[in-house]
Amino acid sequence: MKSIETLNQKLNPLRHFKPKQKQLFRLGCAALALALAVGTVPFLRGWAANEQAVVSDSDSVSGTDTVITNSITVEPKPAKSMIGGINWQRADSLDDLNNAALSSKSAITLSLVSNWVTDHLDTFAEENGYEDPSKLCFVSDYTGSQITVTYRSQYGLQMVSSAPGNFSSFTIFYIPRIPSTSFTLSHTRLDLNVGDVEMLTGEFQPADTNDKVVWSSNSRTVVSVENNGEVTAVGCGSATITAKVYNDVYEIPVTVSGHAYIDPYNMEASDWVRATSWEDLANAAFLGRSNVNTWRASNQRAVVGGVPVKAALLVYQYNSADGGTAYYVSTRSGTVTEATFDTTKKYFYIPKPAASYTYHPAQPATCTQHATIAYWTDQYDSKFLDCNGNNSIDSIYDETSPLGDHVWGEWVVTREPTCGEAGEKKHTCSECNTFETEPIDPDPTKHSLTHHNAVAATCTAAGTKEYWECSLCHKQYANEMGTEELTSLTADALGHEWGSEAWNWAADYSSASVTLTCGRCHAEKTLTDNAPHIGTVVSQPTCTENKVVRYVANVQDDEDDSVFYSATSVDVEVANTALGHTWEWVTDTEPTETDPGEKHEECTVCHAKQNEHTEIRAQPDDYSFTDDSTFKWKKGSKDGLKMVVKNTSGDDRKTFGKFKDVYVDEKMLTRDTDYTAQAGSIEITLSAAYLEGLSTGEHTLKVELTVTNVEHTFTVVAPAASDTPATGESGMSVAVSIALMLLAAYGGVYAVSRRRRVVG
Repeated sequence: MKSIETLNQKLNPLRHFKPKQKQLFRLGCAALALALAVGTVPFLRGWAANEQAVVSDSDSVSGTDTVITNSITVEPKPAKSMIGGINWQRADSLDDLNNAALSSKSAITLSLVSNWVTDHLDTFAEENGYEDPSKLCFVSDYTGSQITVTYRSQYGLQMVSSAPGNFSSFTIFYIPRIPSTSFTLSHTRLDLNVGDVEMLTGEFQPADTNDKVVWSSNSRTVVSVENNGEVTAVGCGSATITAKVYNDVYEIPVTVSGHAYIDPYNMEASDWVRATSWEDLANAAFLGRSNVNTWRASNQRAVVGGVPVKAALLVYQYNSADGGTAYYVSTRSGTVTEATFDTTKKYFYIPKPAASYTYHPAQPATCTQHATIAYWTDQYDSKFLDCNGNNSIDSIYDETSPLGDHVWGEWVVTREPTCGEAGEKKHTCSECNTFETEPIDPDPTKHSLTHHNAVAATCTAAGTKEYWECSLCHKQYANEMGTEELTSLTADALGHEWGSEAWNWAADYSSASVTLTCGRCHAEKTLTDNAPHIGTVVSQPTCTENKVVRYVANVQDDEDDSVFYSATSVDVEVANTALGHTWEWVTDTEPTETDPGEKHEECTVCHAKQNEHTEIRAQPDDYSFTDDSTFKWKKGSKDGLKMVVKNTSGDDRKTFGKFKDVYVDEKMLTRDTDYTAQAGSIEITLSAAYLEGLSTGEHTLKVELTVTNVEHTFTVVAPAASDTPATGESGMSVAVSIALMLLAAYGGVYAVSRRRRVVG
């Protein structure tokens, strides 16, 4: 508890105040609370009133109209004055009351309306041009049979409910306005001719709005407008028609071409002329009916064209939309049409034709010319700045305006190219309609082709090819696409297709002929070869058969010397050309020492056989030296002695294989030292060194074989006297011999002395 008290002391804002200061502070807070309470009451009342208002959530007030020029759709501005947060609209008829769409009294707070009337009625009346505020009644409810209004009379503020009754000029009713959210005009400007009638309309959104359009013209001598929006072109010139919707004013510029407006008040009787045709009425400058009536009343005694005014029918209006009806004034108003013009025996008078002017609006600059100003022209095409023939001008162009660039569109082909002619394309400027053209190169694929059938060629006559001919370039083509041009239409003659060769030969083959038949036309021709020649050897001669040759005939084509036809005759055997057999014995089985062998004869050419199975008996081989003369070797020769052993009765090829050794005088020699042996039968060569050691005289050479021994003698002879060495050579030999002897003697002495030493 103590801590809570401590906290209160800390948070208490008055803890530092003295008692008197605390009292003053509390009195100030109470005064502030009272002021806030008093100010909040009106705020809450206003908030409650706004909660019950159903038409608008804006309290803004605009004191001026909004002018909209050349515009179609806008959103209207708020009303000039508001009552209780509601826009009020003047009711001009009972229909306006019906359209107010006030479903119940709960839509509007009656006390709120009464309070506003009390406080602001005078200001509202002054802002809207009402001198007597007591004539203003504000409708708070309307059910169709009962109306509740609030107004101020001499007795003070009044609220009454009664039947609507008739509207009078002494009472002005205001109903809550159902504002439009948008307004759309049917036209943004008008360009008319005198006498034209045009209807202007406007469309509101939403459809249940009770806003209205008030039409007006600022120059009724140019154009007039009725309350329903009907516009009549009265005289040439420029004017502005305004459409006022609540606080918004829409301006529609109008130009009228034709006759100037004629003021009837300033017309004389001589200003009227008689209409002699219906076209006169249709082309007349028409006047307002009321003005014509006034002129007629003030000129009761005038005579128009020699006809008293009372008898003259003064035409004041022509309406082409009304079935072509002209309206006139006489003692009473009337109408006439084209159908009744000639049948009505009356005098129709129209204002004397005045100068006619045509309006030309300003035009923007194009790609090729400057902008133009707005101007008028008369019936003679003279140019003026106004519609009265004043301020004539020479040029309508504003030379200071810049020219625009062309805005070219896509190229458009205006003439397709063909195979023999160029085409053309153009593009147009979307701003000034100026166009440019360019050629298109001829298209070699675009032909106009006609087909022509082929005329077949024959073997001997030319034909015509199938072709397509272009009627444009007159060229011929081999295909229907026109891509393969032909330089010639002629199809060459086919020529004969010679075939079916039938050959005929002379009995002795000395000549041959061939008959040819064409495969197409079956024509025939015969060609002859008077000198056939031997072609190839069909078969060569054998041991038993003669040679066979083939005779060939060649004939040259008489139409083309590069073409030959050839045929082969029968094959002819050449007599006595057989080669005959060449027989040779062939061993089939070698004989042995106990069994006989076999052999047969066989041709070495054709290998034919005869004498088959002929018996062969075995015979001993006969081995001997090949030379029966005495072999002789001279001492001092450099070459050895060659002796050959051969099998003279059998197969010598096997002889060397039977070789064993060599003996001289029964002494076996050393191979490759004393002799050499080699195949070739058996070739034995005694070396010169070995022979030099033999004594002179006859010696026996024995060759030992595996099957036998073969012996022969040979002689070693001394050299002839002519072979004795020369003196120098002999002396040298003696010297050598002496030296050898001395050497031997020395050796002997040395040996003896050595022996003695050993013995001793």
